Amino acid sequence: MTEKIGFTPAVGTRTYERIVEQVEDALLAGKLGLGDHLPSEREMMEQFNVSRSTVREALRVLESRGLLLLRPGGRAGPRIIQPSPEIVERDLTQIVRLGNSTVSDLVHLRMSLDGTACSIAAHLAESSDIAELRGHLAEMEKHVTGDSIAFARADAALHEAIWRLTGNDLLVAIGQAVRESIVQMIATETASQNSSQDSLSRDQVLVELIENGDSAGASAWVRRSLWERFADQVSAEEAETLRALAP
Repeated sequence: MTEKIGFTPAVGTRTYERIVEQVEDALLAGKLGLGDHLPSEREMMEQFNVSRSTVREALRVLESRGLLLLRPGGRAGPRIIQPSPEIVERDLTQIVRLGNSTVSDLVHLRMSLDGTACSIAAHLAESSDIAELRGHLAEMEKHVTGDSIAFARADAALHEAIWRLTGNDLLVAIGQAVRESIVQMIATETASQNSSQDSLSRDQVLVELIENGDSAGASAWVRRSLWERFADQVSAEEAETLRALAP
């Protein structure tokens, strides 16, 4: 921050929200950046013309959104920080749960995300990355006929590793939120030895395509696998729409 930020008095029935809005607007406009400090509580009270409790409520909201690091008693004001992927995942999960998103919406998004991620992974993966993916496959194989929870955990770890290969933290966070939301919305889906073996076989092919650098093949394979897995969980019309993403 090259110059002092000047805020205007916050007015309204929920004045702390006006403070939050002004701080977020300053971030979006580039007037505040990572590592910058907000004014002290007393300065904010004067600039916004509000009570200390109102300032603190606004700061708590900004902290909960992952935008601020509060240090009680410090000389400098709260510091602007980079929101973590976990914050993005939490907020997206809440939007999905409280909104009108359907299983079809989520599967559509998952197919698009995974198709992109697998294409990038096939292009960028190095030998050490492939070794990690095969390690997750080995863990899946170890539990394919036994502990379904451990199998699911290894399966999730495999796909998260693929998402991370994109170098895009936002994609990872969204992918995690979408995956968890699908699992929670499909209460009828049950684990079985056959379904676990099918998942393992599909993931083995996927990792081989990524290892061979086949971006188009990896993208097409994961999208078709997801469609075949979830087609019977949506209406016939929705399944046909999703089919367009599954070559």
